[in-house]
Amino acid sequence: SLFANMPEFSIVIFELRGKPDKRRKLFKDFSQYAQVMETEPIKAYNVDDWLQGKLQEIHKHMSAEARGYFLQAVGMMEKIPLGFLNQEMDKLALFMGNEQREITKDILVQVLADIPEIDGFAMNDAIGQHDVKKALFLFKKQQDKGVYIVVIIGQLAFYVRKLWQTKTMIKKGLRGNQLGQAIEIKHPFVIKKYERESQGFAEATLKTALLALSEADLAAKTGQCYPAQI
Repeated sequence: SLFANMPEFSIVIFELRGKPDKRRKLFKDFSQYAQVMETEPIKAYNVDDWLQGKLQEIHKHMSAEARGYFLQAVGMMEKIPLGFLNQEMDKLALFMGNEQREITKDILVQVLADIPEIDGFAMNDAIGQHDVKKALFLFKKQQDKGVYIVVIIGQLAFYVRKLWQTKTMIKKGLRGNQLGQAIEIKHPFVIKKYERESQGFAEATLKTALLALSEADLAAKTGQCYPAQI
């Protein structure tokens, strides 16, 4: 009776895990008195639409390399804090000023350097370039910042798994958009990056690394010392 008599300008927001069950009486009752709209949480695969709108708002555009870097970094976040990213993009616009329009990868790295996931992504990027010294530096940097070791292991495992998936799909003859769909990556630049970097590792190496990371994850979660391989 309450919702049947609410003013037309009213908006009611329900937050729930998963999708609503449209067969339930409660949902059907609401549908009689209101327009029901569902919104999905922002994920790596759909953040590109938000990013495009935000770039238009701040009157900037990203180079392909910068966009790929941003999407990969965001893809490593378990939950994407949209409000926080919004503030970071506003900060980036102030940092660049009105005259400079193109956001390059170097500018993006400078502005987003304080986001914990950026260090994790940069560490993986260094691994992809076989820059062991830089990768170890960024690993230690995350530890010094107090990032939980399980999170760091998770970042590494995510990257290694994607490389392995990419290498497997390429062997099956998939390329371009088909490859992207198979490994759940949308942006062409990111797909090409995984294609390129996966070729730098043998399949056996990736398998061994992923198994070692699984052991490290278990050891860390059970209070044991994680393996020296990390």
